[in-house]
Amino acid sequence: MSSLVLDVMMISIISSFGMITIMNPLFDLMYVQGQHQSSEHHNSDMNKMARNTQIGNSTDNILSPYTAEQNRTIKSLSDTDILSLQSGTGEVYGGLAKSAELNGYPGPRHVLDLASELNMTEEQQIGIEVIYNNMRNQAVPVGLQIIEIEKQVENSFANNTIREQSLQMLLDLSSHLYGQLRYIHLSSHLKVMDALTPQQVNTYNEIRGYE
Repeated sequence: MSSLVLDVMMISIISSFGMITIMNPLFDLMYVQGQHQSSEHHNSDMNKMARNTQIGNSTDNILSPYTAEQNRTIKSLSDTDILSLQSGTGEVYGGLAKSAELNGYPGPRHVLDLASELNMTEEQQIGIEVIYNNMRNQAVPVGLQIIEIEKQVENSFANNTIREQSLQMLLDLSSHLYGQLRYIHLSSHLKVMDALTPQQVNTYNEIRGYE
């Protein structure tokens, strides 16, 4: 048996730690070189996987989520948004009164729909009808103004006539009207809260699925 083979075989097993201690310098060098090559292959594979992941994510992000909206009359508003603004309801922009509704403050329209379940008195019904009608009468003209502003923004971009100064003015006005509209809806929830008993409020939230 050659001395090289004997040298390679000169290892001692330390059983108490389950470890192998290499006694021969030549074997040590061969081991280190093998580990280095293995590490290089591993790093190369990881880099390829990272590049493939990046390419996949990039491809996924190319297609716009707005492709179904390019034929809208007003690109920034869905048909549901426009109908909500025209009729004075709160569904536009994902819900104008969520801050109230989802924190236990009932809305006038839904309270009227649940008049029987809430055992409302005639006086309560009349009072909440007044709240609802006032809210709607205030919300509709504001909503119509928002639609007109969004039309102007839409047409200015479509006709390539938009300028930064006019854009700023339109958006400032739109933001102001949006704030007004939210106030109209949210404040109506405050008024309804004052018109109901605590038990009726709890019942409303249970029926609506909030509790």
